[in-house]
Amino acid sequence: GAVAVYGVEAKDGAELAVAEINAAGGINGKMIQLIAEDDEGDPAKTVSAFKKLTVQDGCKIIVGSLTSGCTKAITDQSQAAKVIQMAPAATAEKIVNAGEILLGTHTPFSAANYSTGPNAVLPTGGTAKTFSAVSIRDFVKYTSVIQLDEKGYKAVEPHVKALADYEGFITHGNAFKLRRL
Repeated sequence: GAVAVYGVEAKDGAELAVAEINAAGGINGKMIQLIAEDDEGDPAKTVSAFKKLTVQDGCKIIVGSLTSGCTKAITDQSQAAKVIQMAPAATAEKIVNAGEILLGTHTPFSAANYSTGPNAVLPTGGTAKTFSAVSIRDFVKYTSVIQLDEKGYKAVEPHVKALADYEGFITHGNAFKLRRL
């Protein structure tokens, strides 16, 4: 595809990394294997490659795709299948719903989990659209305390009445009307 030069470089780099890891005894004594697929910069081909790699080949880590559209095409499937997806070059500004975004080649997920501070309990299954990583704030009860003086009461009164009328919440509006302050 249009970004083939980057794909070739990424594959060459992955092959070097696999050779180094295996020469050093693998990961926990297990040799790792690189299985490469070319999506040609086409999101539909990315989905097909993802299915082959995860279902047929049993891959648990996907490195790529190199374009944002292709990366986005498999993000939900990656989360649902609990497959680690690393995008070495995707940079779409519209990909904003993620539990964690790790930038650059010097930011492995283990640094985020063990050293740099973000929580490792992340939203999955598309819930990053409405939830963040679990934090201490999830275990703290918050209570709002509001007090209006006469000036504040008069300042908000017409807005509250207008919104209450618009929404059809008559008793909300009556809370002001009946006070007659």
